[in-house]
Parts: sequence; structure tokens; C-alpha cells
Amino acid sequence: GRSVGGSASRSAAASRSEEEKEFTAHNMRIKGNEAFRRKRFAEAVEWYSKSIDAKPTEAALTNRALMNLKLSRHKEAEADASLAISLNPTSAKAFLRRGLARRGMEAYSSAIGDLESALKLVDQAKRPAVEKALREVEVLMSKKKKADEDRRAAAEAARKREASAPRMTRMKIVEDDDDDDDDDDDD
Repeated sequence: GRSVGGSASRSAAASRSEEEKEFTAHNMRIKGNEAFRRKRFAEAVEWYSKSIDAKPTEAALTNRALMNLKLSRHKEAEADASLAISLNPTSAKAFLRRGLARRGMEAYSSAIGDLESALKLVDQAKRPAVEKALREVEVLMSKKKKADEDRRAAAEAARKREASAPRMTRMKIVEDDDDDDDDDDDD
């Protein structure tokens, strides 16, 4: 039969492999943090991606989401923040980053939902920043709603003008061949 020792050594190897993944993920995330501090956002994305490839963590995902926000890659930032939320459903940082990504995508009602979640989860010191972001999105949503209403009203006014405009009829002008009315005085 099988020896108990063989099973234990496989378990130790799996554990070592897991430790190696965590070590690699941590080191790659640290390099991403260094690139971020130097404002090298695209480079930071690469390091965070390597960290996530080794072992997806909330920290690496929320950091990469921030870099993607800095690079105006809103869909990518939203995806990273959503994955971070799936790893930790109480991550204020992930909800904040996803809310900011959705703001950039003009998905204002979803952004408000995320920012309200972040507000419930965030520590007291960071509440003012989240509240400010929430107010900004509410203003943007209000402006968008007003612009949409103005566009609809303008389109409706144009339709009414078109409906009440006098109808023009196209007529073909055909020249008469009679020489009677000719102004040619060749006599």
C-alpha cells in the first residue's frame, strides 16, 4: 500500500508552493508600490499583474485598480475592484475604487451604490474623501439627467416644428418650345 510519509511530503510540497506564490505575489506588489511612488503607473500595473498572476490578493487588485484609474482605464479598474470585492466583501477601498471606475464610465447610479457601500465600511479618517466623491457623482448624475431632459425637449420641439411646417411640393419646370414669346429680335 501507500505510505503515510508520501502523503505528508506531498502536503509539504504543496504548502511550500503556496508559500512561494505568496512570497512572489508580495514581492511583485512591493515593486508595484515602488513604481507607483515614482508615478510610473503603467509599470506599476505590470508589477501588480505579476503579483495577481502569482496569487490574487485584495491589496494587489485594489492597487492595480488605482493604477488603471490613474491611466483612465475605467473598465479594467472596475473589473479589478469587483474581483477584490469578491475576495473581501467588506473592502471599503475596493468599493471606493469600483465607484470611481463607474464614475469614469458614467454609470452614475452604480457608482453611487458603490460609494455608499464604501462610506458604510470606511474608517472615520477616510470618510470625508468618500463623502466628497459621492457628492461629486451625485452632481454629475444630476447634470447628466438635466442634459438628457434638455436633449429630449429639444428633439420634441424639433419634431413639433417639423410637423407644423408648411409642406413644400416639388414641381418640375418645363420650358415651352413656342417661338412666340422669344425675346430674340432677329428680324
